[in-house]
Order: sequence, then structure tokens, then C-alpha cells
Amino acid sequence: MPDPEEKIAKAPMLRYDKGELIMKEGDYGISVYRINRGKVSIFKESEGKKIILDVLGPGDVFGETAFLHRGKKIRISSVRAIEDLELEAYHPSILAEEFGKLPYIIRYLANETLGSLVRMNNRLTRLIIAQKQKIKSEEKAGVPWESKRKFYRKAVKLPCVYRPTPSPQYVNLEGYIADISRGGLRMNARIENAENFTHNIGSQFIINTALPNSKELELPAKIVSLTKDSSGKRLVIGMEFTDLPQESQRHLGFFLMP
Repeated sequence: MPDPEEKIAKAPMLRYDKGELIMKEGDYGISVYRINRGKVSIFKESEGKKIILDVLGPGDVFGETAFLHRGKKIRISSVRAIEDLELEAYHPSILAEEFGKLPYIIRYLANETLGSLVRMNNRLTRLIIAQKQKIKSEEKAGVPWESKRKFYRKAVKLPCVYRPTPSPQYVNLEGYIADISRGGLRMNARIENAENFTHNIGSQFIINTALPNSKELELPAKIVSLTKDSSGKRLVIGMEFTDLPQESQRHLGFFLMP
């Protein structure tokens, strides 16, 4: 009898080019995929717009939801390659045999955990859609940009380092973020920073910080306002994000979610 480990090791390899759709929300399917190389974007669509739920890379697995439900559930999200991709595709018959050998309590816990994750994913998706719809309705009502930014702005005190672009990565100017939104932030920094490096309206920087949950953010931004605080010893820098990396968008979105 073939060794089960040997069967699983021989899972066929699939390759996708950057941009190719691998799985579509609403399709039926029970195969499970493991990423060997590259990254994928997990997303849903609402009103013709894409809502990013997660980004997975080497070693991560997707497609397990439909497998554990034995094909009775449709795919709950879409998956697209955001880099050239190499996947292992596990046929459900192989996995089902091994899954069936697990003790009942392990299989029960796996299914219950999966159910909780699916419910959490659906709730987060509904919250994201509701917030996007609220923003859209306010835009139609003509709410001024500054008012919208203030409404969705979150007061924080996040230490950060930032550097002009382009500049060597060893250049680290210290500051702290006083508030942040999906569109930009307000940062306080030592006035000496502007004496050593140009800080003008339109100057562009890369800001690195970490959220309270330890998620790291890289924030490309440009200066849109620049003043001094009441002491005259610190800069108050208003910045607008220019091209946020997808992962930073995701972490920031969850952090700002009501």
C-alpha cells in the first residue's frame, strides 16, 4: 500500500502568471492549494469594487473551506496571483482519506474553528462594505474633504521613522504619528529634521511604524501642510498617502475599522 505521505508529496504543481485569476467567488470546488512561490490576493467584490481580505505568500494554504465542507459550499472569496505563482494542488480524495483517519474530536474542532473563521470573515466583509457605502453616500451629499478626513481620522501616538525618497535606507528621521486616516496622517517631528533634509510642500517620504497589534506599516506619503507647534521647537507635518502597499492598506483598514 502506498505511503500516504508519499501520495501527498506528489501533489501536482500548478503555475500562474501575475494577474491570473485562480479561484472565483461563487464557484464550486474542493481542492486545497499550498503556495510554494509568489503571493496571492484574497478578495470579494461588492458593487463592482474589489475588497481585499488578505494577502498570502509561500507556505500559506487556501481553498480549505470548501474541502472541509465536502464540496457542499461554494468558494467564499476569489483568489488572484499578484506575483508569478507556483502552487501545490491537493486532490480532495487524498486529503479526505487522511482527514478521515483523524480522531473525531480533532475533526470536530477543525470544522468548528473553520466555521468561526468563516463567520468572522463574513462580518468583516459586511463592515467594510457598509463603511464604503457610507463614505460614498457622504461624497454624493457633498461633504467637504476635510470634514470627511476628520470624521474617519483616528488619534494615536505611534513612534515612527521616516526618510526622504529617494535616499539610503539608513537615513532614519524620528517622529511620532498623532493621527491617521485612510488618506493620510499628521506627524510631529523635531525641527532639526528640516534643517538636515528638505521638508517642503510636495516633498515625499517613506514612513515606517508599527500598530499596537505589532503589524508593521510602510507608508509612502507627501507633505501637504507644514507648521510649527506652539513652542516653535517641533514640526507639525500633514501628509497625504501616495501609493500604499497592499499589505499596509489591509492592516490600516482593519486598525481604523469602527
